[in-house]
Amino acid sequence: MEMKTVIDWTILESLSNLQAVSGQEEVIRHYVSQQLPFCQVRADRLGSGLYTLGKSGLSILFSTHMDEVGHMVSRIDEHGYLFIQSVGGTWTHTLLQQLVTIVTQSGKTYQGIIAGPQIHALSKKAKESVLPMSQAFIDLGVESRAEVEKLGIQVGDRVCPYAIYQPLNNPNYLLGKAFDNRVSVALGIWLMQSLQEQSSPNQVTLATTVQEEVGLRGARTVAHMIEPQIAFAVDTCLAGDTPADKNPIKLGKGVTLNAVDNMTLTNRGLLIYLEKLCQKHQIPYQIACFMDGGTDAGNIYKSLEGILATTLSIPMRYMHTHQGILHKKDVEATLRLMKVLCQELTPEIYEQIMTENYRFQRRRSMWGMIATWRMALEGVSQAVDDLKISGDAGDAIEQAIKQVEDFPYYKSVGYGGLPNEHMQVELDAAYLDGDNFDFGAVCALKDFANPISVARSLSKLSVNNVLVGEGAALYAHQAGFERKNMLTERAKIHYQNRLHDMKTSPQLSPYAGHDTVGMVALDQQDHMVAGTSTSGLFMKKAGRVGDSPFIGSGLYVDSQVGGATATGLGEDLMKGLVSYEIVRQMKEGFSPQEACERVVYNVTNTLKKRRQQAGDISVVALNAEGKWGAASNIENFSFVVATEQTPLTVYRIHPQKDGHMELEKADKKWLDDYLAERMKPIEMK
Repeated sequence: MEMKTVIDWTILESLSNLQAVSGQEEVIRHYVSQQLPFCQVRADRLGSGLYTLGKSGLSILFSTHMDEVGHMVSRIDEHGYLFIQSVGGTWTHTLLQQLVTIVTQSGKTYQGIIAGPQIHALSKKAKESVLPMSQAFIDLGVESRAEVEKLGIQVGDRVCPYAIYQPLNNPNYLLGKAFDNRVSVALGIWLMQSLQEQSSPNQVTLATTVQEEVGLRGARTVAHMIEPQIAFAVDTCLAGDTPADKNPIKLGKGVTLNAVDNMTLTNRGLLIYLEKLCQKHQIPYQIACFMDGGTDAGNIYKSLEGILATTLSIPMRYMHTHQGILHKKDVEATLRLMKVLCQELTPEIYEQIMTENYRFQRRRSMWGMIATWRMALEGVSQAVDDLKISGDAGDAIEQAIKQVEDFPYYKSVGYGGLPNEHMQVELDAAYLDGDNFDFGAVCALKDFANPISVARSLSKLSVNNVLVGEGAALYAHQAGFERKNMLTERAKIHYQNRLHDMKTSPQLSPYAGHDTVGMVALDQQDHMVAGTSTSGLFMKKAGRVGDSPFIGSGLYVDSQVGGATATGLGEDLMKGLVSYEIVRQMKEGFSPQEACERVVYNVTNTLKKRRQQAGDISVVALNAEGKWGAASNIENFSFVVATEQTPLTVYRIHPQKDGHMELEKADKKWLDDYLAERMKPIEMK
């Protein structure tokens, strides 16, 4: 039988009016503890609160974060003005002339306004621009720094929006600050109070987490303390029912079930179950797909060996501003669903959900990473340290490739990459997520430091995922990526020396090596990602693009199967769609090594038969079980691999006539010589 829904709205009012920017949540935890004295109460070392009822059944976690976005005092000038920096996502165009509360270390509070240049003094251009946060300041109505110090205000003190909770003209609409996420903390209190009256057959824990707005930090520690079987982050989501917004979520239409957001893909079986539960109990609901942002669920479901987790959201207008708007019916619907879950979830239903989910595998989590060429060693070494402790495959790929891009002595990738025929460095890169096939790529990108990061950013868009030349550069600039002259003095010498050599050999040939860095990573959440980065052929035609930034040729990955990436002559690699073909063969049951050898052998022989020659083709692969392989049609191709079962190793490949590969571990002398050769001084001919 469904429990009655009785809501004391004064609890939400009290929580909304309290000040608790990220890192200063103690006042909220104290309030929650006062409301729930009948629970088993604990706290983790970050400051998150844990409130538990019951000892048997499923371990169910409801995660609600206590913190709100705000600011921190970063500087106090001699006239008593406070300069600030954001804590969480805020924007100055929503802040100017708004009241704020400064909370000192002793707990005293003071009001001021966030100000900037006075509007009548601004130029027309300045009026049409967003004021940088560095130019915003708080006016306390004092005359000097000494007055501020006398009040006890210091650098590091938090600055909180000032607003008063109140119903609007339609009393179902509530106005207040910090509804993200005090409304969910209130829901947690109401839930646990109802469970005191009518107990659940399950063990239910309410977590009030810290520092969600600055990286979901409390959620991870909470997950490790509780080790729940199933978890629900309860949070707010963007309502799209104003003239300025377009998403389909509306106020007053019920609890929002998150199918996907930027950090979580909801288990298919769980989403189906939640829909059926809402239909059974006539709970109004909506389904959302948000590709930006994330909730506590994003860190919870990636914790330990993987935790079944999703988000239940309350629609909200004007999130991360001084005042938001909620609808009472959405809050009530969310509470009803939370109560029903506590009563009706059983171990049998949990197992059914897990069985129905197409990604669920009962195996120990694996991790691994493989990359082309010895130049990837240092980047992979750092990345696998994170993968060992449940790091994300996407982060591992981006950071490892960035390290190669930033090293000026690797003349085929990033900074120091060899230029085209006009002595311009044009860079290609790609990023592919094996969970959802989110893909981003840049081609012929000039004057930006890390093309892999730009590619990853593009992968988060619904369209416009592949950008070329000026379009790629414009996007990178608008997105705030670092602009940098990628042509080094060393690369100029290589270019001039090649011109010198061409006086006796006017026939331009591709630069030997074709050293694209390509990587595939597997993390402990069964998430796989592939990435590539290259400057392409030396002295190539302007705008030439090889295989590296293209799905299927330069890279391909499917988290349920595995991934592959290639390096060599792009014009020939594209003729065989080698990366896709390797993954396809792994799906058919071939090991990564078998698939790599078969594809390289077949493509090479086909090209020789049809075209009388085949360019350099080298590939590496990693499957979803952490097994790996590599193959090449050139002598001494090197690659780097590390998995749970294979220590970090550089291998050299010696191809055999029958298409099989002989793998040799690179010794210290070879590794030292490799780096010394690339870093040795060069002179102009």
